[in-house]
Amino acid sequence: MHNAIKGLLIKDFCLMKGQKQFFFAIIIVWVIFFGAKLSPVYMASYVTMMFGFFTLSTISYDEYDNGHAYLFTLPMSRKEYILEKYLFAFLVSLVPGVVTFIISFVLETAKGNEVVLLEYVFSICIIVPAALLILGFEIPFQLKFGQEKSRIALMVPFAFIIVMSMLLKHVKDLIGIDVSALMNQIQNLHIGIIILSAVCIFAGFMWISYRISCKIVDNKQF
Repeated sequence: MHNAIKGLLIKDFCLMKGQKQFFFAIIIVWVIFFGAKLSPVYMASYVTMMFGFFTLSTISYDEYDNGHAYLFTLPMSRKEYILEKYLFAFLVSLVPGVVTFIISFVLETAKGNEVVLLEYVFSICIIVPAALLILGFEIPFQLKFGQEKSRIALMVPFAFIIVMSMLLKHVKDLIGIDVSALMNQIQNLHIGIIILSAVCIFAGFMWISYRISCKIVDNKQF
């Protein structure tokens, strides 16, 4: 790994290390979830999302007091800076999610409850990409508009997704496509094809998000 990316990762993990209140809040909520006997999936989803979204906090810290202007005087490229953010997002989404599932699995087993390891593995394979997809939307918006404006700007794509979801009910009448039949055909596909398609779509989306983020930072004046 390039020294610049390694140094940026150390910086961001040091920022995370100093957020004691952040960790305390996560632990409290996790204990409440566990005490309420909620599914480990809920607990892992919460922890994964919370840690993943800390990536956005590191961008805010970098922007504070014209910090980007200083960072980009260091021996690193702007593309390396963006690559590190996506790598950091992956690490802080994957590791805490896996650790939470392991702890939940051990505790449930110790209590004598029936647990299925495959369900835990499948859940983490869904939750981590879901968190990264959300961050794939968030990171370019925050780089472009800043923390406050990005929250407003993000309403547009999510509103579009909601509207399109509602319109799916009328797709058959509008363009003659039977959505139910289409979904049945997808379900009948081989599981390997479905997984490969999902991986390709995910990788393509994250690559596009990364390229957009690079373009935004390249065009910015600090």
